[in-house]
Amino acid sequence: MSLAITYLIVFAIAVAISLILTPIVRTVARRVGAMDFPGRRKIHVKPIPSMGGIAILLAFMASLIIGLKIHPALAAGLADKLSGVLLGCIILLGVGIYDDIKGLRPTIKLAGHIAAAAVLVLHGFTIEKFTSPLSESGSLEIPATAGVLLTILWVVGLTNSINLIDGLDGLASGIVLIASMTMFCVAVYRADYVIGLLCVAIAGSALGFLKYNFYPASIFMGDTGSMGLGFIFAAMSLIGVSKSTVAVALLVPICSMAVPLMDTGLAFLRRVFRGEHPFKGDREHLHHRLLAIGLSQRQAVIFIYFICVYLGVIAFITVLIPFTYTFLILIILAMGLVLALKSLAYLEKHIAGITADVSEPRGGEMGEDSE
Repeated sequence: MSLAITYLIVFAIAVAISLILTPIVRTVARRVGAMDFPGRRKIHVKPIPSMGGIAILLAFMASLIIGLKIHPALAAGLADKLSGVLLGCIILLGVGIYDDIKGLRPTIKLAGHIAAAAVLVLHGFTIEKFTSPLSESGSLEIPATAGVLLTILWVVGLTNSINLIDGLDGLASGIVLIASMTMFCVAVYRADYVIGLLCVAIAGSALGFLKYNFYPASIFMGDTGSMGLGFIFAAMSLIGVSKSTVAVALLVPICSMAVPLMDTGLAFLRRVFRGEHPFKGDREHLHHRLLAIGLSQRQAVIFIYFICVYLGVIAFITVLIPFTYTFLILIILAMGLVLALKSLAYLEKHIAGITADVSEPRGGEMGEDSE
């Protein structure tokens, strides 16, 4: 069977399983009390079932296994690493389910993230060298201990990035869909076919769930989904590290996931500089700020979708041009993001002078914040 047909089958199976499982998980979530209730940092105004990530991750794992059965050559030399990905998903699935039902302290969740990252390390995922941004040929060997720490830091950071951006109906699942299709295009172009298989499995699972998660959402993915999806993206990028240099392999996921990564980094720095707990929630994420300047939930989500598509195009361009020019593009991209944030801050101040309270949730809209 051709590789293209395999991809289509895996994508279709992932969509179908996600479409079938999501309503079932929604019913189970109501019965076990996995509900996301309105609150100070929440946008939605009535309880919404959470734990939808169960459907996403089960659809991903099932479709991936089926794809490897159909086209076993894809796993050549990577069987152990793929086992590590599935085992890490199972760990985060358990942590996420417990957190969505009972609730866990941030430190306990962090321990779960580190455990999943450690599983990847034990299955051969390590950053061993780094390439200078000015030269693709000159690489710097990284000591084993430092490589393990960098690997765990990367996995934990990306695992949390989806979680923190998951604040509006359909936002996180849409970003995952766009980012996974971006990485799929890059993977096929670079002949990283196993990464392509992982991407279509994620994309199909996210698309099936998005039917129930887009505004007005009837279910949220919760920590069960957001943590698992971030983990899978981290694992995919590290598989790429084994086939190329670190700078090249991590560049595409950094660009395609720039929105959640930037939002996560800014949130961490903002809270640390204020002397607050870095995992304490607030209403200053990008989606909150877009709502504050007057966008509706649909408008805010679609606006962020367009940003992700733009960044996805940039990510693909970076693999088409010489490596030395890639560094310059990243500088220009970073400057553009800074300018965009400055413009957003200006709009917020301008609107704040017109209305007394721009952060008041609009009645009748629902969203999610699974921090």
